[in-house]
Amino acid sequence: MVQQSYVVAARGQTFVQWLLQLLLLLVCLSVVYVAGLQQDRAYRYEQVKSQGQQLFAYFDSEFARFAAIPKLVSENPALKAAFLSAQAQSTAYTDLNIYLQDVQRASGASDVYLLDAKGDVIASSNWSKDYSYIGNNFAFRRYFIDAIGHGSALEFAVGIRSKARGFYFSHVVSERNHKVGVVVLKVNVSKFEQDREKLNTGYDNEFAVLGDDGLIYGASQPEWPLQHYRSAVAEASDWQWQAQQVNIAHQAYYFTTHPLPELAAQLVFLSNVSDLPYQQWPRIGIACLLLVILRVVWHVVQKRWQGYQALQSRRQALEDKVEERTQALEKAQNALIRAAKLATIGQLSASINHEINQPLSAINTYLASCRRLLRKGQFSAVSDNLDIIESLVFRVHQIVAQLKQFSQSGDNKMRLVALRPLIDNALMITGPELKQAGVEVEVSVPETEVWVEPFRFEQVLVNLFTNAAQAMAEQSEKRLTIGAELFDEKVKVTVADTGVGISQHLLGSIFEPFVTTKTGHGLGLGLSISKEIVASFGGNLSAHNRPTQGAEFIIALSGKMHSSEES
Repeated sequence: MVQQSYVVAARGQTFVQWLLQLLLLLVCLSVVYVAGLQQDRAYRYEQVKSQGQQLFAYFDSEFARFAAIPKLVSENPALKAAFLSAQAQSTAYTDLNIYLQDVQRASGASDVYLLDAKGDVIASSNWSKDYSYIGNNFAFRRYFIDAIGHGSALEFAVGIRSKARGFYFSHVVSERNHKVGVVVLKVNVSKFEQDREKLNTGYDNEFAVLGDDGLIYGASQPEWPLQHYRSAVAEASDWQWQAQQVNIAHQAYYFTTHPLPELAAQLVFLSNVSDLPYQQWPRIGIACLLLVILRVVWHVVQKRWQGYQALQSRRQALEDKVEERTQALEKAQNALIRAAKLATIGQLSASINHEINQPLSAINTYLASCRRLLRKGQFSAVSDNLDIIESLVFRVHQIVAQLKQFSQSGDNKMRLVALRPLIDNALMITGPELKQAGVEVEVSVPETEVWVEPFRFEQVLVNLFTNAAQAMAEQSEKRLTIGAELFDEKVKVTVADTGVGISQHLLGSIFEPFVTTKTGHGLGLGLSISKEIVASFGGNLSAHNRPTQGAEFIIALSGKMHSSEES
């Protein structure tokens, strides 16, 4: 009976120990879950703020660009003359229609039209279409009323005929302190929604433009636009706002907001965080495995230690002391070795982690983006992401080399630099485009040095090479010739092509802002910026048509050319 009592007591004690160990395991896993969830939430929220700021900057720049166009158009002398010319009105309005059509194509807007003081549309970029606005009266529109009253306006509205959502940028046309009309530029909201796809960063991110009237003007989710997002406006709204989180259709999103005061709206960037709790399961599994391994190791060590103690108890006291001191010395030595190793590893890890963490994080983000883009079949965007990943890998290699050599990259101040490597770098950048266009490149540059900032000068060369390739797109003979010579103590770098040349009426203004012969996006700022860069070097950028075919751009810079004896 006594022996059975001891057995029962021992079993009860073992059960209590296992129960306590299980509770300790659950506590440790709970701590891992909570800590991991908090860390992931903090990391995701920081990413939301960073990525949201990029999106906000994109909207701000696009709004500023589109808002400037009606103002520039309203100050056009030909446009004002059309109002004042009572004679040959049809000819004047026809010219205006063509002009507005050119503005629409160059700016990327959907429509550009002109209203008189009564709100009647008298000229429009869609004048040749079946749905032309000419003859319609839009005096009731807020963008017309505010432009007449305050000079300019920005409004969201839904097209009466097209039912398309749009942002309307307007500016009043004044002549001798009289308001004679309004220029309106319409940009479809879908443009911003489609452009947003190019900015996808890999997480389940969304965005929305929320009007102060409670309506969603535009969003990355196709079912969100024109819905209500505030329960104060519509009780059926499923947008439930919290401090830094909003719940939409049973999905949780972190968000950041950016005001758009001109539009009486705010831009909201959202990132789906509903999956964060589920992402803790792998972490919990790893922690559980480590704890189990630790428990097994501890059990083995405990058993061996007990056996070692039993063996040591039978030995002589002197032998025990010698063995004990020997083990103490060995443990101290091992501890010192481990401490030294850990210190070295810690230093290396800290320095390497600080330098390559951001490129590796970016690589991980773009890989996630590639998976989503592959599912959508957007192989071109996948290729672009892979190019970016390749550049990031190259960046990591550079960082490793930088750490190995203990050196820092030099600055980009103006200095005397060899010309040929700068040309080669620019050709390397534009090489794929030149090769795809079938352009033959000829470089005849002697040993020359120029006084420039290397990176900015390469930017000028890339712009000139790209323009040349586009100018030769329709030509049978495609040749890009690059040369250099010393003239009047200046190094003259020439870039010549066999393209269509420069129109005579543009030769005097080709370097002015917004002057371009291209259609589509862009307002012709490349050559203007290039000329300013060259001027900052104390040089000059000029252009003329070649006697045979094509155009030639000349960059005059301070520098020197080595003679054959010096070479």
